[in-house]
Amino acid sequence: MTGKGKAVEIVPRGSSKTPDFRINGVPTELKTLTSAGPNTLKNAIQKAAQQGEQILVDARNVPISAENARLQILRAQGNIGGLEGRVTVLTTEETVTF
Repeated sequence: MTGKGKAVEIVPRGSSKTPDFRINGVPTELKTLTSAGPNTLKNAIQKAAQQGEQILVDARNVPISAENARLQILRAQGNIGGLEGRVTVLTTEETVTF
């Protein structure tokens, strides 16, 4: 992110839920997927939504397609709402935003 002109600040861990970073001052939670199941991305998004305004998921190391990422984002949106404009998922195919 810093290479793309973004100001990135690591947020120290606290006793309560905190975001991992502030990117250009915006609290951002990073989740890195280590497996790809039918609910893995959806669950990561739902958990991240409690910790940061923006959600960044790195799914480049798991076999998840951009289309599957979109579907799991929509399922998370259906479960908890309030995700529009907050989610970015990095896949090997493309970057998916919602």
